[in-house]
Amino acid sequence: MRVVQWEMPGEGRRVGVVDGDSLLDVTAGDASLDRVSAVFDSACRNGVSFEERLSRVVATEDLPRVNYSELLAASPGGESPFLHPPLDHPDPHYLLVSGTGLTHTGGMESRDKMHSGDSGDRDEPTTDSARMFAMGLADGKPGRGARGAMPEWFYKGNGSTLRGPGGHLDLPAYGLDGGGETGKLVGCYIVDSPGVPRRLGFFAGV
Repeated sequence: MRVVQWEMPGEGRRVGVVDGDSLLDVTAGDASLDRVSAVFDSACRNGVSFEERLSRVVATEDLPRVNYSELLAASPGGESPFLHPPLDHPDPHYLLVSGTGLTHTGGMESRDKMHSGDSGDRDEPTTDSARMFAMGLADGKPGRGARGAMPEWFYKGNGSTLRGPGGHLDLPAYGLDGGGETGKLVGCYIVDSPGVPRRLGFFAGV
């Protein structure tokens, strides 16, 4: 199931389920489901899965349809309906944009040069990015019974850094690598009321 958050200017936020070339307006069937997080909370209260909660609305209501291609092409903040990030929170400080894993060589080298101010060759890594990368290369695949290197953990900010499709990306003055980014497969998680992380799904981002 492909789920999106979008906005109808003048009417507010909505949740939709992609159905071919169309988007089913879930919020038109249940006004309380105006965010993905609201769907999750409702599913927990009703003791059903996230997908089941949405499926019930889709199956029992004659939902309006929106052209999905037009929604994808729209710019946020305009007069036409537009997409929000796939997951957010009413208070952006309750959302973390973070991850873990070993970065790729190109990303490490560009950050290493940017932070060290050195474009020459060096035998030993001098920045945190380069050190963590070297640790991963050396001990990222430990032998049987051995303990490997800890994976790199990165923090990209809170929910205020998120941008939806077509949103403008700001380049800070200290970003000396030209704002170059690589595509990411992003996992979306919500921590439920007992404190257990629940994975909702994945989306593509940068």
